[in-house]
Amino acid sequence: MTLPSPKKLFFAILAVGMGLGLIEGLGRVLEATVMPYQRSLPTAAPDREGKKWFLSNTSKASEKLQGVPMVADPERGWMLPPASILRGQRYDVRTNSLGLRGGEIPPKEEGEVRIFTLGDSSVYGDGVSEGAIFSSVAAKKLEEAWGRPVRAIVGAVPGHDSSQSLATLKVPGGQLELDWVVIGNFWSDVYRGDRTADPDDEKGYYDTRSVLRRSAAYRVSWQLLGPFIAQRQVRFLASRDDVGSLGGARSTRTSLELYLKNLRELVKIAHGYGAKVVILRLVAPMDLDRVPPPDTVGRFRAVQSLVAEESDGLLVDGPQLFKDRGATLGFFSDHVHPNALGHALLGAGLADVILDRYPEAP
Repeated sequence: MTLPSPKKLFFAILAVGMGLGLIEGLGRVLEATVMPYQRSLPTAAPDREGKKWFLSNTSKASEKLQGVPMVADPERGWMLPPASILRGQRYDVRTNSLGLRGGEIPPKEEGEVRIFTLGDSSVYGDGVSEGAIFSSVAAKKLEEAWGRPVRAIVGAVPGHDSSQSLATLKVPGGQLELDWVVIGNFWSDVYRGDRTADPDDEKGYYDTRSVLRRSAAYRVSWQLLGPFIAQRQVRFLASRDDVGSLGGARSTRTSLELYLKNLRELVKIAHGYGAKVVILRLVAPMDLDRVPPPDTVGRFRAVQSLVAEESDGLLVDGPQLFKDRGATLGFFSDHVHPNALGHALLGAGLADVILDRYPEAP
């Protein structure tokens, strides 16, 4: 066999390199303009150094990770900047004077039903337009069924854990005459509490252990092919280790005991407002994996079931809903956030659970 000359070998390698470079360049253009890859920024609880880090680096994080800028808040740790238009996301995000996502909230009209959602970026609607957020989808379906106006109010904020949602429900939640409170706090409580997502850290919270995952071409291809891929091995965040254990150096950001206490307190406050409660069990690609989620996830979800049962509340089981409807990775925009398809499914599920118990507006 005759080996190619060094000159031919050089040009062959050069051509392959240029081709790969062209594909990667196209991937970066598509990712930046058509399908920007968004990540949440889980941090330490607001009474720790993580709050200081989060706020001091938010502009840099926004630039590098397409994150959402925040401002300090004495009660909630951080919040969305009030009365603003946040650009640079896949969709512009408007906020009202209360620092909540969405437009200004007018006085409650006669017969109006208000649904208030609490949680982190998955509930806030990371990468999803305002009208496509699951609570808006549910509100439209309930409005049609009840023949009454239903308003969805987003109280969720990226990175908020259950303690921060507790502060949100007290203020500004106490001003809103709420009828339903949807408690969706989960992932930002279950994240490990001893790490922050440094934008300059290549490992961060996105799996960069694989060389392929550093490639925009690979990420774009993965999103495009997602709807046709089912039952793939999908790890949560960088690895299973990013979901905390119960105790030790890799403990969860919120302890299981505090999580239970916070959920019970959220229910108590909601009931004090005269509002009914729905516990939302969030879903992530790990739930479509052949390998079950870590035990920690199951323990925290068991707490959700317990609180829903003891408070006579409703439970929306996101993982089961996605499995029953045959959802695939194409219902997620990344490692944890549902995309518009995923939100549509969650919204329909929320409305169905409410209508099953209350076919007529309560």
